[in-house]
Amino acid sequence: TGEYFLQYSDSAFEGCGDWNDAEAIGPGLSEFNGVLDSSDESGYRTTYGTHYNDDIDLFLLAGQQIQIDLGGSLDNYLYLLDENCTQVGSDDDSGPDFDSRLVYTAPATGVYTILATTWNAQATGPYLLSVQALNEM
Repeated sequence: TGEYFLQYSDSAFEGCGDWNDAEAIGPGLSEFNGVLDSSDESGYRTTYGTHYNDDIDLFLLAGQQIQIDLGGSLDNYLYLLDENCTQVGSDDDSGPDFDSRLVYTAPATGVYTILATTWNAQATGPYLLSVQALNEM
């Protein structure tokens, strides 16, 4: 048991698997209030225009199951990337309203990156990101 935090980066997305920035996710709920604005790095999701995003690194153990919720006034969209920047999960509207919800079980121990973004291009505003471990490791 204990208290755990997410490592948030408001700088340009520098890739995945940064062990120096990652924080372990343990029992309980970790929450982060963020804001997407025009100064946020964009470029991961560019098929439909420019999308601002924040990246959040977390350390997971093999077999650890987590639930990621991304909510707020925006039509949120989240991506989960592994250490190699391979997309291992994404969600648009599985949570309430236009919120994103993703349940994921890590196949391997390592650093994973959450990209908090929006469905609509160039959308800005506040969001709440929460990550909860669903099993004890």
